[in-house]
Amino acid sequence: LRQSLAAAETEYRQGTSPRVLPFAGVREIGALLQRGEFTLPVADQEVFHLVEEKVYRVIGGMLASGFPILEFIGGRKDKDSLYTKLLSKRETIAAQIFDKLRFRIVTRTADDIWPTLNHLMRKVFPFNYVIPGQSTNSMFEFKSYCEQNGKLKEMLPRLQLSADLERTYADGEHRFSAQNYRVVHFVVDMPIRLPRSMLEQVPPSGWSLGAVIFVQAEFQVIDRETEHSNELGEASHSAYKARQREAVMRRLKLGLEEARTKEE
Repeated sequence: LRQSLAAAETEYRQGTSPRVLPFAGVREIGALLQRGEFTLPVADQEVFHLVEEKVYRVIGGMLASGFPILEFIGGRKDKDSLYTKLLSKRETIAAQIFDKLRFRIVTRTADDIWPTLNHLMRKVFPFNYVIPGQSTNSMFEFKSYCEQNGKLKEMLPRLQLSADLERTYADGEHRFSAQNYRVVHFVVDMPIRLPRSMLEQVPPSGWSLGAVIFVQAEFQVIDRETEHSNELGEASHSAYKARQREAVMRRLKLGLEEARTKEE
């Protein structure tokens, strides 16, 4: 990201210049929030660790029970990735990032995805805690898949919404993904119970809120064959990141052009 910023400024101003941003330090901002009793006096990383413990424990139990999971990866988005994603968004002011904490599960076959999701929604998060507008299903045609499965077919008439609804849903957030990219992806508000050591640091005004907080986390579930296909050509992660960086460069250049016009 720093290289992209420097390259854009060099191209339009024939050089770069050092600058100091008049921002308050992270510690000072954190202290002000705590004094205003707006947040827990703990770092995000400590809360993320609680989420990871919960997910790893459940996945470990699934593996021990014989679930057809071939690969499981957990990770946290680094700062460069956060900045790149914010700058690549369409919105003029973009401040919401849902995948700071993410988990990827690879199953043996596509049919193994359904029981895996079912177990996760029973043991990790309730299904209704999935954040609206932050889900992608590019692997299954929902209605036809349910009609081919006896048990799922019986449930179709009981759906609160039309089974055809997914066909009309346009996913704009993943505009950098290739047309042939396939995945089941969603973001959840995961309930986490805070340990006593953290609760003791909570201001008195927050005691009535209880010990459960909600942490946003991203899940990707995919089968091995589809994962392999996704790493070929335009669907690959490297191609996705290249398209995202190109959008960042366009946005940065546009900003520099507007600034130079105002100066003239």
